[in-house]
Amino acid sequence: MLRPFFHYLEKKHGVPNPYRGAKAPPIPRHRLPKALKPEQLERILAAARNYPWRTELQRARGVAMIAVMIYGGLRKGEVLRLQYADVNLEEGTIRIVAGKGRFGGKDRTVYMPAELRALLTQYISLRRQHGFTCPEFFATRGNRPLSEIQFRRVIACVREASGVDFFAHALRPSYITMLLRSGVPIHVVQTLAGHADIATTAMYTAVWDEDKRAAVQRFRLNKSRYRRGKT
Repeated sequence: MLRPFFHYLEKKHGVPNPYRGAKAPPIPRHRLPKALKPEQLERILAAARNYPWRTELQRARGVAMIAVMIYGGLRKGEVLRLQYADVNLEEGTIRIVAGKGRFGGKDRTVYMPAELRALLTQYISLRRQHGFTCPEFFATRGNRPLSEIQFRRVIACVREASGVDFFAHALRPSYITMLLRSGVPIHVVQTLAGHADIATTAMYTAVWDEDKRAAVQRFRLNKSRYRRGKT
């Protein structure tokens, strides 16, 4: 704030500018949570499936809750606010209302891969059997919405059981990173992630060591020469 003021004084009144020649301090880059690898994500889901939950409904709910973050990129708040009416198994879509962003956030549509649809189908079937009617998608005993404390408890149980040191906010970066690594165009990933600026999506283009190694192994100066077995 002071820099423009002293520039004005120097220009208008000839007052020496202490900022003359000084470089502006660098703007710190926001550090994103490190994306987990596919084998770590698989282990987390396996731990959620095999954890000794009290009931099958708790099991299905815990797996579904983690699955929508891994396969759909939902944020914690979006998981807790998710409405039952916004999950459409027939169309394979999840409607996110007022996601993170300026001016109350923006809506977006999450598309379910086959495994996510199967896991949500299991949870919805058990939810119906228990007669839950609350508008929130993730319900608890007493037909009440899942609380943030209960959400954190599920994550803590699965983290300990899986042996993977993760937090819920690391699952969304993993989803975005896996889309990019799978060759999904960045502008499509931007829409799926609900990013207002494609520069935000570009921040997730992390390159893992195995990617570098595989890329180097594909490097050839003369492909036809190697195909003929010449050296």
